[in-house]
Formats: sequence, C-alpha cells, structure tokens
Amino acid sequence: MSSKIYKQKKSENFYFRLVPPKKLQDLGAKEFRTSLGTSEKKLAILYASQLEAEKRAEWHALEKHASRSVVPDILVVDTVLTNKVIDHIVNARTLSILKNDEEERDAGLDDENFLEIEQLCAHTDSYIRGVIARGLKSPSIIDLFEQLDAWTETMGYGISHDDPLFPVLVRRFAQAEKESYSKIVLRGQGEVVPTPTFHEEAGTRLSEMLRHYENHKAKTVLRKTFSMHVC
Repeated sequence: MSSKIYKQKKSENFYFRLVPPKKLQDLGAKEFRTSLGTSEKKLAILYASQLEAEKRAEWHALEKHASRSVVPDILVVDTVLTNKVIDHIVNARTLSILKNDEEERDAGLDDENFLEIEQLCAHTDSYIRGVIARGLKSPSIIDLFEQLDAWTETMGYGISHDDPLFPVLVRRFAQAEKESYSKIVLRGQGEVVPTPTFHEEAGTRLSEMLRHYENHKAKTVLRKTFSMHVC
C-alpha cells in the first residue's frame, strides 16, 4: 500500500494520495486523493495520518468481510484477555509488520517507496511514543483502539475495552508497533534484521492467523501501524 503527501504546481496546499494494494483493488477499493487544506507540512502530515487511518480502517473492513466469505471458519469470538492471549496478539502483530516489510524489500523498492517507508517510520515512532508516554489520555488513543480492534478481530478475538487487562494489551501493542518499526529503520540502513519466529503451544491461534495471512496476503493493518501514523 503506497501513500504520500505532495504539492500540485498551481496550489500552495499539500495533497494526500493513498493507493490500495491490488488485492484490495480487486475487492473494489479505489485510489484516494484529496487536498489537505494546508500549506504547512507538519499540519499536512498530521491530517494525512488521520485520513490514512480512516481509509485503512475502511479498507480493512472490506478485506475482512471478503475474507470471512472465503474462510467461514474464522470467526470472531468474545475473548477474556490473559497474558497468553496478549502474547499471541502482540507476537502476530510484530510478525505481520516485519513479514510485510521483508516481502516488499524482496520484491525491490524504488526511490519513492524507500522514502515513503522512511517517512512512515519516522511519524509512526512519534505517534507511538505519544501513546506510550500518555497512555489512555493520549490524543491518538482512539486511532490506536481502532487499529487494535481491527487487528484482534482479524485474529478471531473479540476483546472488550472494559476487560481488566485491556490497558496492558494497549501498552504491549503500542510497544510492538514501536519496536517493529525501529527494526524496519535498521533494515533501511542496510542492517540484517531477520523476521522473528515465535514458539507456539498446541491449540493456540497464532498459526491459524498466519495461515489466514498467507492465504489472503493481509497487509496490515499497515504495515503500518498507522501508516503515515503515519509511520
């Protein structure tokens, strides 16, 4: 999924463009373009991150609906959080982010895509640091909630925000985002950073989610924590 902010020749304002991957285009998702209504780059980046989060959530819902029709045995089940469930959610998130990045690098990155990844990672780091620092009082916490809900539902977990361990999940999820994108930054600097593997006990859902990922090439919920969450 490709995103960028840019200026047109006859306008001082920044514009935002988000292109869905082909698998989502096949489901009806269209390229999204709009004016950000500002000539200030910092504001443009902020507005773009909000728009991208909304559009990605919309596209994720489209993909989720399609995947359920193809794989009807993957159901969302109300789930009480435990430390083991939180581990499954966080480990799968880390794996999907780094696996997506690995696949994109294996396919090759042109200058534009490479720059987009750098920008994504820089902005995601800032965004996630704010969430980690301020917790549930962070201005960006609602966006993180939406992203977390979409991700856990992809895994088949229906998680209540009133669950006593939900704040722990939020913190762990945010930390996983930050650490994953820090590793992507290192890859961009030429460091060899392997995609991790996680031990899984029999009967867990991690392998089920990853099979679903392989079948449908679900790209996450972002790359990208937010994607221009902006990275």
